[in-house]
Amino acid sequence: LEKKYQEEIIKLNKELKDQEEKHKMELQIKSDEDKKEMYQLMTIQSREMKEKMKEYQQELHKLQNIVENNKQEAVIQQAEILQLKEEVSHLIEFEKKTMDFRKQQ
Repeated sequence: LEKKYQEEIIKLNKELKDQEEKHKMELQIKSDEDKKEMYQLMTIQSREMKEKMKEYQQELHKLQNIVENNKQEAVIQQAEILQLKEEVSHLIEFEKKTMDFRKQQ
């Protein structure tokens, strides 16, 4: 009877070990699947972030062009203002000379 119990215990121990091994393998497979899934998710997120970065860089480039164009426009406008001031100065000078001439007449 004792021998039978020992054989049963050995058999149950082996089954338990087999179950543990099987469970370990399942966990490893699950872990590998989780890692694979996580990697795929990170790859997708990385791709999305790169796309966003590209969009932001394009938007930044557009804004930089606008700023540059505005700077150029400001320089042109300043030159036009200086030219108008000069013309007004000439007109004022001409008007003074005309007034002086009329006074002399």
